[in-house]
Amino acid sequence: MSQVQISASLVKELRDRTGAGMMDAKRALEETAGDVEAAQRLLREQGMAAAGKKAGRATTEGEVLATVSGTVGAIVAVGCETEPVSKNDEFLSFAEAALEAVETEGPDALEGLEERRLELIAKIGENVELVGGTRLEAGDGELLAEYVHPPANKIGVLVRVKGSDGTAARRLAMHISFAAPRYRSVDEVPAEELANERSIYENQADVHVSVPLKPWALGLNASEAHHAPTNRPPAARA
Repeated sequence: MSQVQISASLVKELRDRTGAGMMDAKRALEETAGDVEAAQRLLREQGMAAAGKKAGRATTEGEVLATVSGTVGAIVAVGCETEPVSKNDEFLSFAEAALEAVETEGPDALEGLEERRLELIAKIGENVELVGGTRLEAGDGELLAEYVHPPANKIGVLVRVKGSDGTAARRLAMHISFAAPRYRSVDEVPAEELANERSIYENQADVHVSVPLKPWALGLNASEAHHAPTNRPPAARA
């Protein structure tokens, strides 16, 4: 049985559709007797199989994106394996799509990007993970502020505060980004941890601490979910 001759124009058409490499596109066309639709389906199946093999890889790089529009704000974290991929146009386009989905429909909308995520993994050859996302709405007397720390864009914060001072709210978001808070309120801090912290401060200052230690609030980085901050002084006082 003679092999179907695959033209360069057919290979180009399949590559334009899928972003596959030249040899991968040619092999897929050869296996499907030059049927572009079948070759495209075959490449997707192969890509999803490859994505499954990469699923366990650590995603230590990535991008955090955040936006505030009126009374609605959203923040997402998308992970990848290497820094060059985190600056890749296709990766960033996927991250933007994730942010838009969360802003429009909430974090559950990220599930709808699973097929696109698998296709991206197959294309770039690295694991890509939707680490998390949150959508907040401001009520009466409240406002939202966001901050993503440049240039790496790996740490971001979205806050909802009472008041009308947008500058102070953004400064608070910035403060949270470098403070790396772990709790939203003192009630969430284990008693043992509070005792340990109190002991550290007493030993440093050599004085008795008579007031409860105020814990930091939770923020968001490339591997943690967002929580709104409480029990924090205004950023202007930091």
